[in-house]
Amino acid sequence: MSRLLSAVFAIFLCGSVNDTRAAAETAPPLVMLEHVTVFVRDYDEALSWYIERLGLVKVDDQRFGPNQRWLTVATSKDSATHIVLAVPSDVMKTSIGHQHNWVFRTEDCHTAHTVLANRGVQFVSDPQELPWGCQAVIEDLYGNHIVLRSSRTTER
Repeated sequence: MSRLLSAVFAIFLCGSVNDTRAAAETAPPLVMLEHVTVFVRDYDEALSWYIERLGLVKVDDQRFGPNQRWLTVATSKDSATHIVLAVPSDVMKTSIGHQHNWVFRTEDCHTAHTVLANRGVQFVSDPQELPWGCQAVIEDLYGNHIVLRSSRTTER
C-alpha cells in the first residue's frame, strides 16, 4: 500500500509516470544521514563529555574485538542520526580534534549558549545573528568544532 501511495504522490509532484521514472533514475539512492563519526582518544572520557556537557544520551555501547566498542550518542534515544565515538587506528590518530563544523539545531541559540557555558563547554564564537539564524560554535574536549544553530532569531 505504501508503494502505491508513494507512486501516486510522485506522479502528483512530477506530473506523469515518465517524469517519475526519470526522477527516480537520476535521484541519489540516499535516504538519510544515519551516523557521523568523531574520532576520540578515549571512549569513556568522550562519552562522559558528550553526555555531561552537551546533554546527549548514550544509544549503543557494544564491545567487539580487542579494545573496540560501537559507542553512539544522540540528542535522544529515538533520534534518526547518531554520533559514533570511535578510537581510531594508529594511522588515523592524527585526525583527532580536526573534524569541524557539524551542526546541532537548537530552539534558542542564546539559551543553549548560557546552559552549555555553565556546564563548562568552551565556545569558539558566541551567539551571532546571521542571515540564516543565530549561530554559535563550541569546541569539544579534543578541539573539534560543533555549530549550534537556531532558525529563529531572538532580540537580546
